[in-house]
Amino acid sequence: YNWVVFFFRCFFDGKHPKEDPFGMSWPAGSFEAKMAGEKMCAGNIFGVVWEATADWEFLANDWGMPSSKGKESICWQCGANQLEITDENSIPWNDFSDSAKWLETCGDCDMIPSDHHIWGIPGLSRKMISGDWMHTVCLGIAGRICASILYQLWVGFTGNHHEKLEKMWSKLVDAYEACGLPKPNCFKITTFYQGPSEYCTLKGMKAYECRNMVKVLWYVLDEKQTKRPLGPREVMERQRFHCITALKDMYDLLLSNGMQFTEEQAYHFWQKGKNFTKHYTVCNKFARDAGYLPIYHFTPKFHLFMHICMQAKWLSPRASWCYEWEAFAKTIVRAARACTAATNVNAVPTKVMENYCLSLSLDLFCQGKF
Repeated sequence: YNWVVFFFRCFFDGKHPKEDPFGMSWPAGSFEAKMAGEKMCAGNIFGVVWEATADWEFLANDWGMPSSKGKESICWQCGANQLEITDENSIPWNDFSDSAKWLETCGDCDMIPSDHHIWGIPGLSRKMISGDWMHTVCLGIAGRICASILYQLWVGFTGNHHEKLEKMWSKLVDAYEACGLPKPNCFKITTFYQGPSEYCTLKGMKAYECRNMVKVLWYVLDEKQTKRPLGPREVMERQRFHCITALKDMYDLLLSNGMQFTEEQAYHFWQKGKNFTKHYTVCNKFARDAGYLPIYHFTPKFHLFMHICMQAKWLSPRASWCYEWEAFAKTIVRAARACTAATNVNAVPTKVMENYCLSLSLDLFCQGKF
């Protein structure tokens, strides 16, 4: 990371470095030696960090930031923790009310959440890391609510396990076609239900498939499609519909408004996020009271989700999600596998770099960046 911080510092200053990160002079006659101390592009360019993006696991394991499994601290944005509620220092991460304690502990931007070298980058602060939408929502929250709804739909049909699955799948296929979305490659009982001892979540589905499932289930639950108005006693059904509607509306806002929100769009996004957690909390209570332990479960990702919504005015989730980089990583894996084929051992490192540059060029070309 010394090199990463070093180059970001140079970019911030807008000048070519006089020495390498370790204080050593550049080799005589090298390009770096010739440009040492000169302004970049005749002084017409410099750079600042706007946002850093990574999934929570990487931030915790590599950057040393609070982990979702932490006891005394789970969040780098606030003081939320997982201490017992009776502890005087308890700041429950799963309190999503307007009077939640953690809202008062968000603090200033200058507090550094770890001693990692990365914080040597000029201007980088914890507020520039809002959380990755793909891992937090698509593969996290969306997976939880979709699996919970699928489980409820599944148990609502008659027949044995497989007969109920076939009936539900037939209903889902109609919804996929009506929404104009591609069906998942694989769908079975274990896709949404992993047994009574585990909490329901979508397994074996890609992030975009989880995202599509949100719209499909909204279509299935919509009263206009079911043609069956919900009665006053069907509180759970009404709450889960409001819940999936709020999440679907958030996806619509993200996918239809470019890379950044206007102030009004950011406000609506934040309100939809609060509505989602409010209705999900009611579903969670009904599930616990009724003994349906596997469904509507909370995880720390719900807490990070709230921070993403709060910061959407400045850091749009679409500008920072990991879809693009996850896809590029797969391209690199495929390119790396081809490096050893018909290549001498001593030439493998060179082949790796050649394939990396080729993959990067193709990725940039497909995005229309040159």
